[in-house]
Amino acid sequence: MIDSMRRSLVYFFQGLHPHQTQVTPVNVPLQAGAAGPGQQSQPGVDLPARSVQALAADPLHALRVVPSQEDVLRLFQQLGFSDPLGLGLALKVSPGYLLSQHGWWNPVYRVKRLLLKARFPLDLVKLSCALAAAPLHARETAIGVHELAGRAGYQPVGENWLHFREQLALILAPLADEQRLLGAALGLTTDDMDEIRRGLTHEDRENSIRQLLAIDARRREEQGAPPRSCGDWLRVMDWTGADSTMVEAMARHWQLPCPADYNWQEHQCAFHEGLTRNLLFEHRYHPEAAVPLDEVFLVLRSFLAQPGFLLALDDGSDPCRLTEQERRDLGVCCLLRHARPQGRGGQSISRACLYRLVRHGCAPHGFDAPPAHQLPAETASRRLCPSDFLSLVEGDNPQRQAFEVAAALGAGVRYRPDKCGSAHQRQEQALLLWRWIDKRIPWLETGHLVQLFRQLGHPQLVEQLTHDPDSAISPARAVHEHSAQAAVFMRLAEQLRKLPERVQAFIDQNNLVLHPGYRAPEGTAQAVRLLSCLALDAPLLGQWRAFRHGVPVPDTQDKNHEGIPFVFLCPITFSYMQAPVAVWTTNGIRKHFDKEALLQTLRITQYRNPLTNEILFPWQLGDVDEAHRERIRQWRAQHPELEPDNEASGLFFGNREGAAGVQ
Repeated sequence: MIDSMRRSLVYFFQGLHPHQTQVTPVNVPLQAGAAGPGQQSQPGVDLPARSVQALAADPLHALRVVPSQEDVLRLFQQLGFSDPLGLGLALKVSPGYLLSQHGWWNPVYRVKRLLLKARFPLDLVKLSCALAAAPLHARETAIGVHELAGRAGYQPVGENWLHFREQLALILAPLADEQRLLGAALGLTTDDMDEIRRGLTHEDRENSIRQLLAIDARRREEQGAPPRSCGDWLRVMDWTGADSTMVEAMARHWQLPCPADYNWQEHQCAFHEGLTRNLLFEHRYHPEAAVPLDEVFLVLRSFLAQPGFLLALDDGSDPCRLTEQERRDLGVCCLLRHARPQGRGGQSISRACLYRLVRHGCAPHGFDAPPAHQLPAETASRRLCPSDFLSLVEGDNPQRQAFEVAAALGAGVRYRPDKCGSAHQRQEQALLLWRWIDKRIPWLETGHLVQLFRQLGHPQLVEQLTHDPDSAISPARAVHEHSAQAAVFMRLAEQLRKLPERVQAFIDQNNLVLHPGYRAPEGTAQAVRLLSCLALDAPLLGQWRAFRHGVPVPDTQDKNHEGIPFVFLCPITFSYMQAPVAVWTTNGIRKHFDKEALLQTLRITQYRNPLTNEILFPWQLGDVDEAHRERIRQWRAQHPELEPDNEASGLFFGNREGAAGVQ
């Protein structure tokens, strides 16, 4: 097989020096399906015979003829070929240029596209509230936006706000995959999102291919190399990973002969199989050698769209939100990001990078990688990478462990109890949970997880993450330095495990089995389910604190000099509350404020509790306490003599007769 393949390649591509003869462009109707944006149509095999005279009687002459750049571009269009990344790799264009032309893979780039559509002036305070609320629940990101609003003076910003816009894009980057939800928070319309979603259009791909052809022609001219012949372009198509049908259609268009002993499908299979065998040979006898980028691209092309491929190369994009073509493009971009220079302008992938793909089943059988237990132990904390998730989902009940970590960090999860019968399904669901954690806790380090795993009683996860069962690495910054809420929930996770009776009583009292946060993987402890409910419901957190400490109903006998109970007066306006909302302090003490007065005060005090100076965001306020408002109504109805001018407020009663009627 190898000898036959070698004969074919020699026959096609060696010793054929192209003449400086241009092919007259000929429009040949190809039986190709319509190619939509980002898709390659599959041309039919039975192409009509050309009505023009053959290029030459000698088949080898046809291989040496030089087609014009426009003829090549037109042929690509007729074939429906729209893969600029594959073409760029085949032409050995630099990875930096290819990435710059296909920047949609970059989360910051995608967020910037959203911001370009945003309506200005943009209210950052309102944006932070929208990020923290359902369905995003991105509290850590909301805090970052709020801090940025503080640097901007808590004022809506205009279109000339370029410096802060760059900072905002970096803060919002973890939410780039959730474009529709993020777009809604930014106030974008459905039409805006549809336009952004289309991304790289078919016309954009054609323009990219045109630029690549021009770059290749200019580079060959500068290097003194002859222009590419028809045979050269056929070989380029082999290296793009195009299927045999497209290669055959291209050959028929130029009337190029099929290699001896092959049909076109066998030729393509022999080319790729031979390349894989050669790479395996090098892998076995030179395990530390780098792998050429164009070769590894062809060998791994069938794995590019797998979710694990992106994660293994540290890309945290959610494949569920991408089309198959987008996943493939993003897989190529991941390879380009990991490419390193390798002599004479070539590019390569390190063996360590290839091993990661092999270890997680994203490479053909035959490649070997060192077992996980033989990997060197990590001795320093680092930023959590998407490839770590693949290690953390190995083992039993990975989705339950990931859910417990999410709850312990306060990253509330609306869990969907899908069927998880097989180990593969459980791992996929666990990966979804870990991606959620990564997007909601963007500062997480391996040192934070080591501490949390030990607290939760998961020492096996410590070994899976650091390759050292006794690892005690510490993060650069403690949890409370990053997020007060995450620190609070880590303490709660420890406390709830010690109070099983109180936890069950609180769940029963509030009927939390119907709460969306209560849904969890099968076998999840009640304390973890409660913690998840608290993470999704800020008012519920205050109720738990009161329940745990047994805080009694406020004493209505503590009155001011006019005889009005303090619990009915807003501590900001010192008048009756019209829409009371309860605010809980970190000490578990509850205090009511008038909602409108509190919101106005928070804007002035840079979102701090006016009584305790603790951070307090608008999204942390619950609904109006209807029970407390009713108590105020009853008190005012029973004591009309304490109303201003001895009249009950119209907001409550409308007139004196109404007050008497209530009484």
